[in-house]
Amino acid sequence: MILQSFRHICALTFLALMYVAASAQPFQVLQAYTLNDVDYTGIYSDVVNLSSAAANPGSPVAVGHTKISPATGLITIMQTNGTPISMYQVVNSLGNSVLSRAICRAVNDDLIACFYDPGIQATDVIRLSAAGVILWQTRLPGFQVEDVICDDVGGVMGEVVWLTGKAMAQGQVAIEAISGAGAAIFGNAYGLVNPNWAYQSAKGFCIQLNAAKTNLTVAGTAITATGQSEMVVLRTALNGGLIWAKGYGDPAGTDFYHGKCLVQRPGTGNRFAIGVEYSNVAAAQNQAAAMMINAAGNPLWIRAYTGGGFFAGLEYIVHDIDVDNNRLLICGNFDSDSKAGTTKSAFSLALRLNGAGLQFNEYETTGLFPAGDNGFMGMDFNPVVNHHVMVGSFTTSDIIGSWPWGNDPNSFWAVAANQLGIANCSTNDDLQSQNLTPTVAVLTNNVVALPNQAQSPLTLAQVGPLVASQCGVAKHALAAELEAVKTETVQIGYREATEQIVLNVQGELTGSGTFQLLNLQGQILAELAATSGEMVFGAAQLSHGIYLVRYTLPGLGHGVRKVMVW
Repeated sequence: MILQSFRHICALTFLALMYVAASAQPFQVLQAYTLNDVDYTGIYSDVVNLSSAAANPGSPVAVGHTKISPATGLITIMQTNGTPISMYQVVNSLGNSVLSRAICRAVNDDLIACFYDPGIQATDVIRLSAAGVILWQTRLPGFQVEDVICDDVGGVMGEVVWLTGKAMAQGQVAIEAISGAGAAIFGNAYGLVNPNWAYQSAKGFCIQLNAAKTNLTVAGTAITATGQSEMVVLRTALNGGLIWAKGYGDPAGTDFYHGKCLVQRPGTGNRFAIGVEYSNVAAAQNQAAAMMINAAGNPLWIRAYTGGGFFAGLEYIVHDIDVDNNRLLICGNFDSDSKAGTTKSAFSLALRLNGAGLQFNEYETTGLFPAGDNGFMGMDFNPVVNHHVMVGSFTTSDIIGSWPWGNDPNSFWAVAANQLGIANCSTNDDLQSQNLTPTVAVLTNNVVALPNQAQSPLTLAQVGPLVASQCGVAKHALAAELEAVKTETVQIGYREATEQIVLNVQGELTGSGTFQLLNLQGQILAELAATSGEMVFGAAQLSHGIYLVRYTLPGLGHGVRKVMVW
């Protein structure tokens, strides 16, 4: 392994775009990197947040790859405001593409990053310290990774890295296990058999360890010879031994289910929430859906969700799900052909733990960088700052010059949002849901061992980061960014524990200022004289929903912000 360091001094125009925030507020930022005077853009596939004990507490770390051919990988360590601390380009020394797939945090805040080589159908796994030092790497032949987790389960096994995806030769759901030191533990392909029909292929999309650290749960999708799809869920022991496997579908061939992501429900042992794509032959297009299963894999509820207005999309693609203490958040993208110049839009869907819909959010903006095509691929809840961090790619429709407006106006994209998915320039709209009733089938299986590990050909190089704030009024870039930085002196949020809308002014006022709380009809509900520091509006008597805070702060600025009360 060769670790090279490159230094690059960014041009003044890019320095003007640097996004500097004073606190861990929700953000939407565009990122790229520069190496040898060439700018690189691409897509993030997954993100994980460092712990409160890390050198940079709560730092999001994203894994991605460029869209050029051959693709190169990227690992980005950020501040909690989305500003990159360091970026590392990942290159295959054989000249093949490096496609990012998944990342997780080891118990000591090391990073486990996973990449896929489509040329020879192999997965590369790297253990990297938060300081950018490669600790070990290995290659898993014949395996296409989709998700990874890492934990210390104690006893003989100790720290283990588990991966799920597809065994390419068998076309089956696969689980690989590696020790914390990089040694092989097991690799299994699970040949699932449904009594209703034969599966032609199957893939695991997500893997989770239960709270007691005694078993694994994998969710994925199986495809029949006639093209019908259904969701599959496996429960295994830590050593890969199958405990049970179930399929969720429709023997009549009318309803289709894709299992895409899962997360454990807090405080319930072996209950898991699963992010699902659902479609019906009459409607044809996928809808965002979710399911909660009990310890035996039986559905407690399953619902599909649609929206109106901005969210009247043609097809929803679900990519990730996460949970805070009492809410679920699903993210992905949906087709939006009804919007001029826009092909795909990123969305998130906030749910209660009983499946009740709370809010649909979209992250297109008509501000500094109007959206052309964007979507989320991965997400992780950050308890250090109490935000969800979502990552993917963003393309602006405004092509006027160098990055991020240039001939390839694509960016690595990172968004931090609150528990309802609200970010700096997100929008929300109507939400409807319907109950679903899949048929649950018990699956049998035939386990096949996967090939042994091999030497990984990946190398790492530090590169120069570029970053710009996504939001702002459409105007000259420098003026918009200076205004965006200035408004960070005003922080507005909802404190659920005390049912208060919290206002915080960083900086000195040059005169008398005011804060006004308004409903969406423009009626003034309350007013405060502004001072430096923290102030609050009482919200105990307010109905759940969106409110507006209008402020005038002499010497610091004026404006209107949205705030959600729940």
